[in-house]
Amino acid sequence: MWRWRTAPALVEDFNSGPGGNGKAGYSVIGDPDGTEVNQAYLGYDVMPETGIRLGRQRIILDNARFVGNVGWRQREQTYDAVRLTSGSLPDTTFDYAYMDNVQNIFGADVAMSNHIINLGYSGFEAFNLGAYGYFLAFNGSAAARAASSQTLGAYLDGSLGLDGFKLLLPRRICRTVRLRGRQQQHRRRLHALHPRRDGWRHHGQGRL
Repeated sequence: MWRWRTAPALVEDFNSGPGGNGKAGYSVIGDPDGTEVNQAYLGYDVMPETGIRLGRQRIILDNARFVGNVGWRQREQTYDAVRLTSGSLPDTTFDYAYMDNVQNIFGADVAMSNHIINLGYSGFEAFNLGAYGYFLAFNGSAAARAASSQTLGAYLDGSLGLDGFKLLLPRRICRTVRLRGRQQQHRRRLHALHPRRDGWRHHGQGRL
């Protein structure tokens, strides 16, 4: 499969921000004009519900907080990767990808050596479970390498039936270690709880 995408400029409104096209005093508008290969990959099913895909491809995991395509931009983000996906075990999904390049929303290629692992289980009636490990190692400039990180996390998405209404209780927890020059720089934890029911909604979220 292959797919290309073009993003024509409208009234020259692209602005890359500080250090870019000299419009540092204005807000960033990250939609440059250009034509690019959006997706081009080879896929092979090694067994029922298990396949390998090699090449430039769209990858969106869970709610796209950590790995996604930024699909609302004119140029979506795609990855040069080899990816293994499997749903051969009952109620279980497994996703592994090795990425060596990302074509970002600015049309730039960013070199990397990333390992992405995502596991989900939907065998319970009331909720789904998942766990993930995202090991991101960016190459190139010092600024790019400073964005390297390691994230381990888990989530529970479910609901409780309570006397005439349903209470939804998505729960997420993760721990990220930011690296600089491949050395540990700082840690960050994310805890998110989003209870809600029909007619009202409340969100609670905390970071440590």
